[in-house]
Amino acid sequence: MSDLYNKTYVEKTFEKIQRDISLVKSKLLGTAKSANVYPRRASWFFIDGVGTTLERNSNYTSAEHKALWSQVSEADGDSWTFSAVLAVGSYTFHAKGRKGTAAGILDYYLDGTAIETGQDWYAAAASDNETETFTFSVATAGYHIFRLTVNGKTGSDYRIMLTRLWITPTAD
Repeated sequence: MSDLYNKTYVEKTFEKIQRDISLVKSKLLGTAKSANVYPRRASWFFIDGVGTTLERNSNYTSAEHKALWSQVSEADGDSWTFSAVLAVGSYTFHAKGRKGTAAGILDYYLDGTAIETGQDWYAAAASDNETETFTFSVATAGYHIFRLTVNGKTGSDYRIMLTRLWITPTAD
């Protein structure tokens, strides 16, 4: 009799499939027992953020991806959220964009708690592909929400022009 018709073989195969499904669910839903199954990196384009409406500025051909995204109408308090599933650990947050005379100041929050404040995107001369970084810690593995909020300005406006955001382990 072939293994396909062997009751023991079918039962063992079914059990293995159930274990695999449970593992996949735990990784996706954040219910795993071990922090090793959680991702240690995340990456977004600025346009992926949920919040203040953004528009594509394609005039900046020297910018990464040949465009930047900024608010349609800039204001103090504009904000965007991004989500990620992360393991417990120390991380570096990277934001890449354009600095200039009309740029605002950003504050960053993780699950509602400030992790970086006063990141100023002002520069006396405009410059593309600038990267600002800071470190932060994740105390609990699982799903997290990052919020970026405009909090003031040094120059003439509250504009934030970014291309992408990403998180890496600080040890990298």
